[in-house]
Amino acid sequence: MAHIEDAFTHEQIEGSVTIVKGDSIIRTLSTYDSGECYLPLNGAPGSRFKCIATAEGYESDSAVFVIPDSRLERINHVFLLNKARKRELEELTVTATAIKMVMNKDTIIYNADAFELSSGSMLDALVRQLPGVELRNGVIKVNGRYVSSLLLNGEDFFSGDPSIALRNLPAFMIKNVKVYGKESDHAYLTGKESEEDKPLVMDVNLKREYAVGWTANIEGGYGVPDNKYRGRGFGLVFSDNLRAALFVNANNINDKSTAGSDGAWGGSSAMSGNNSIINGGVDYLFHNKAKPTKINGSVVISRDKQEMLTETSRQMFFQSGDIWQQQREQQSERNFSVDTKHTIAIENPTHYAVITPYLFYKHGHSDVLTNSLTMNSNPGDGARRLAALDSILIGNATDLLKSRVDNLYRRIAGGSNEQLSLGFNSEMFFQIPNSPDNLGLELSGNYYRQWHRSDVAYGIEYPDPNGNISNRQQNPYSAPVYNLGAALRYRLEFPENDGGKFSLLFTAKYNFDNTRQRNEWLTLADQVSNHDLIMMELDPVNSYRRREIIHKPGANVELEYKLSRFNQAAMSNTSYQFKVSVEDSGEFDRLTNRALEEERVSRFSNYISPKFVFNCAHMTAQSRNMITATYAWRQNEAPLTYKLRYRYTSDPLNIYLPNDNLSRTGIHNANLTYTLFNNRTKRQLGLNFTWQLRENALVNARYYDRETGVSTWMPMNINGNWNTRTELQYSRPLDAARRFEISSTTCHVFENNVDYSSTTDNPVRSNVKNNIIAERLRADWQNNGYSVSVGITAQWHNAASARSDFKTLNLWDILPVLSAIVPLPWKLQLTSDITTTIRYGYNDSSINKSFVLWNASLSKGLLDDKLTVKLTAYDILGQVQPFTSTVNAQAITETYRTTLRQYVMLTLSYRLNLHPKRG
Repeated sequence: MAHIEDAFTHEQIEGSVTIVKGDSIIRTLSTYDSGECYLPLNGAPGSRFKCIATAEGYESDSAVFVIPDSRLERINHVFLLNKARKRELEELTVTATAIKMVMNKDTIIYNADAFELSSGSMLDALVRQLPGVELRNGVIKVNGRYVSSLLLNGEDFFSGDPSIALRNLPAFMIKNVKVYGKESDHAYLTGKESEEDKPLVMDVNLKREYAVGWTANIEGGYGVPDNKYRGRGFGLVFSDNLRAALFVNANNINDKSTAGSDGAWGGSSAMSGNNSIINGGVDYLFHNKAKPTKINGSVVISRDKQEMLTETSRQMFFQSGDIWQQQREQQSERNFSVDTKHTIAIENPTHYAVITPYLFYKHGHSDVLTNSLTMNSNPGDGARRLAALDSILIGNATDLLKSRVDNLYRRIAGGSNEQLSLGFNSEMFFQIPNSPDNLGLELSGNYYRQWHRSDVAYGIEYPDPNGNISNRQQNPYSAPVYNLGAALRYRLEFPENDGGKFSLLFTAKYNFDNTRQRNEWLTLADQVSNHDLIMMELDPVNSYRRREIIHKPGANVELEYKLSRFNQAAMSNTSYQFKVSVEDSGEFDRLTNRALEEERVSRFSNYISPKFVFNCAHMTAQSRNMITATYAWRQNEAPLTYKLRYRYTSDPLNIYLPNDNLSRTGIHNANLTYTLFNNRTKRQLGLNFTWQLRENALVNARYYDRETGVSTWMPMNINGNWNTRTELQYSRPLDAARRFEISSTTCHVFENNVDYSSTTDNPVRSNVKNNIIAERLRADWQNNGYSVSVGITAQWHNAASARSDFKTLNLWDILPVLSAIVPLPWKLQLTSDITTTIRYGYNDSSINKSFVLWNASLSKGLLDDKLTVKLTAYDILGQVQPFTSTVNAQAITETYRTTLRQYVMLTLSYRLNLHPKRG
């Protein structure tokens, strides 16, 4: 692999590498915009090749390579090019349309300057406009594949957490965004990895002027009503060997809940409730490329407060008649957390070592008030949400409604919780002398502690007041967990034969887990009349102390064959990969439980898990096609705790029983992916199909007592659960100037949900089939600072069952979207987006309504655009209603959560840059 970099900024640049042998030019390879290319140096041992790297505006650099006598074939070299001296040229005016994206080998490269963004936009606004990219709830998908981490100039940035860069990295700093499968840092020793093994990453590359010196961006704003505020700052420092970043953020406007233009409310990551957030962090990277050491790490400290109201309507399926439930939950939560991770890596031509210590700590407190009404028939609410529950609570329910009530459950809970996780991961790889074979060693250790203490008071009211019950409980709980892991890997590389190559990977591994649990339930024993003294006593039925030790030895054998064919005449390359792996893993599990009596149970299990992978990629200078197919099968044992003799009754409406006669669950997973990209037309196509089948799936069978409203749960095995997901994505420009572009995402999901639910002692099989078809269509136009996006998202959800009493559901969600950026006189910029949500078919008729989310902002740049003044109006019409719905074999659940309401805010942002002069 050859890399071309700026000798001053170390930014990868576009150029070419010419391979010369003697006086003959063998081949010239272009790096395009990725700054890298492969060097196909084929020859007898001792053959000498000279490679010359050139790039526009730079002086050339060269290196000489000699084919070694051993089987070692990998070459990895960085060409450092210095800037060429400037020359005066005649003035030339060029008019062109910026290209939004190109494909270089397996890398998609998006040109940030080709996208129109509103003033003051952060990275998330850019990512939402990228063709083929979906950003939702902080998760990034590209052509149906999930992005595992977000990098900055090819290096980890805040431990790969996308949310920090998305919300804090200013868009004006970005040159391009690359999406590719990232090889491990040790790949130069262990060999080029297959596409299936590479995690997909999004690599944000800064413009050259921001890759040296330092830059800062600060913003502050105030809004009404309710004293809305926002303050944030971001700083980035670059030098030859060091990169450091700092961010701070404080707001009470649900900072993540920017409305987007993808047809879904909430844009990048909608936050429910009303949130006050304060967080900040530091990220650093030290990498002296002349030396083998790289050090990077980050620290993020967060403090947040959330107030949320959740209203839920639920229809539970039973053969003797469905049960209906309405629930309102008010929650107040406060959290403080510290998250830090650091990595030290040593890279050497013959060995590689890395160690990553980490620590996460979180402390929180929550208070929850719950009111839940269970009914034996449909309450028929009308237009008001949870009308039946409210009527019962305020005492004006009709006799008809009272006759439908099974029980009213009230609960007040408060408590504190704490989590601590600290540990390390380490890897070491060694090149076997005079051989391409390598040896790897992995070690890891972790200590995790979870603790909470809750105080609960509850009451259950029945139609017959004589059956009412109430109680007060305390629940202190702690669970420290120790984990150690080790793995030894040896990769045997066979010589290449006619473009094909075999390799064998042998892995031996061992994991050890030690878990201690202490769970106590205290119930009200006595209380004096003035309520000053409360006596609690231990509930021996629901309290326990438990220790579980698990030993997990295992071995894996992986056979891989790679074949590559280069067509000199067509300048195309076709590569194939076949991989078969078989893992043999054991598990010795020993559990000691001390409750009413002491129990000891143990189990030894052995699993055989095969996996098959096929990958084919065909690349030319103009296009890239790739198809990947995988199949894997694995087994899971039920938790050993299910073999204990218990009857947990701490929740008065739910009783939990064990089952020591459970079978293993077998899980089949298959995946087929096809991607196509055409560099000339910029046409992009992605197809992804997944299938999963669960044999002897583990479910919680439910037995419902209509007299008491109590559900009894027992784990059981069941067959018939399977699902598929098919997703097709397509995008392309419509005109030669590439001002118009369309994108489409079509998705079909099928779920065959099978479970047990009954009102008798005998389990009754319940089967619900979900069919979901969704289409997201968007058209974009950009020209001379103007940008218009029009789109629509439509989803049809059909839920059907063979049960005679099941009413087929047809749920519709339709979301038309319109967004625009319009430059105005006096260098003003208007940005606006309107999303209309149309729903119908839901059980709760109050949800079957339409509402409009309309946002707008007006901004102006001052002081050479260093200062930006912006007036933002969020939810101008005050109609936003976040809502979710789920359907499975046991119930349909419709949930509404409060969220941020309308506000108007004035913000000021200022950016400052300082760059060193070149010598």
